[in-house]
Amino acid sequence: HRENKRRRRHEYKVGDSIYIHNKHNASNKLKPIFSGPFLILQVHTNNTVSIQRCPNIQERLSIRRIKPSLG
Repeated sequence: HRENKRRRRHEYKVGDSIYIHNKHNASNKLKPIFSGPFLILQVHTNNTVSIQRCPNIQERLSIRRIKPSLG
C-alpha cells in the first residue's frame, strides 16, 4: 500500500515531546515547517493525541500531522 510506505512506525506515549507540521502554501513558504516541541497529555485509540499548546490550551491532533522529537 503506497500511502503507508513512508509512514513512521512510532508508539506515542504520555509525556513524549512532539513537533507539529505547519500547513504551507506559496505565499508563506518561509514559515517554519514544524513548530514545537509540545508535550503529549493523552493518547487516544483513533490515531489522535492531545497536546498542551499553551498553559491553558489543549489541542487534539492526528498522528499524521506530528513527528516525534529526537531527544
